[in-house]
Amino acid sequence: MTLLSQINVTVNQSVTVTVVAEDPNNDTLSFSIIGVLPTDAILLNNSNSITITWNGTMEQVRKIELNPR
Repeated sequence: MTLLSQINVTVNQSVTVTVVAEDPNNDTLSFSIIGVLPTDAILLNNSNSITITWNGTMEQVRKIELNPR
């Protein structure tokens, strides 16, 4: 398992983070988010990846952790 420990966001700039995972046995993957995403974050999920897009405002800048399992 790899943890994404930090995402640097410039205030009022859009940031997109995509995490892609593979299972050698083609088992179904699930992703979880630890913590609370900002209310205007867009979360897209498919069978082998998760993408978060967010336009960070000064009031919303906080740490986001992704945890594929």
